[in-house]
Amino acid sequence: MNDRKMVLDGMMGLVVGDALGCPVQFLDREELRERGAVTEMEGYGTYNMPPGTWTDDSSMALATLASINERNCIDLRDIMERFLDWEFHGAYTPFGEAFDEGNTCSNAIYKYRDSHDLATCGETGEYSNGNGALMRILPVCLYFIQKEDISDAELYSWGVKINRECEDEAIRFKAARWFAFAAMEMEQRERKSGKVNISSYKSFFEKLVDDLVGK
Repeated sequence: MNDRKMVLDGMMGLVVGDALGCPVQFLDREELRERGAVTEMEGYGTYNMPPGTWTDDSSMALATLASINERNCIDLRDIMERFLDWEFHGAYTPFGEAFDEGNTCSNAIYKYRDSHDLATCGETGEYSNGNGALMRILPVCLYFIQKEDISDAELYSWGVKINRECEDEAIRFKAARWFAFAAMEMEQRERKSGKVNISSYKSFFEKLVDDLVGK
């Protein structure tokens, strides 16, 4: 990917946000209010990890980014091989050891290790419907943002392919697709105006909600 600043800004935002949330992961809104808001890097919370530690969300996104950057394309098998390297050798982690991976992704990685079948390693059950499709989709968005001739249909198709590695639920594909569209829309508006006005996205996100709930 050629636009180094855009990639660095996006990935730094993802990893820093992930690290801020790591110590309070799984706390609900009321629990978070009771303990106090996160206003700086903290550590030794949910996973007893030092401040600045990122989780599986960032590790899988970094693995995806590394694959796209080195292969200059979306190579699903190469991405999955990097997930193996993360799971079993601690690649793309701050301390050389994977932690916090969800059951859906973990199961898919182990199934891929045993079968090397991309088409069947992903989970298909209702309770596999987590947020994995969203947590690692940003590098794919950043790749396609720089391809001016990409169509909505092609973007959606790749969103489905990239997430069937680990998960297989339509609602997540819709969410991942809309995340990709939002990232591309924000980047394009920022280029035109030099800033992003979140309030201008009201109609965009209304349409997103309608799509997710099936209206």
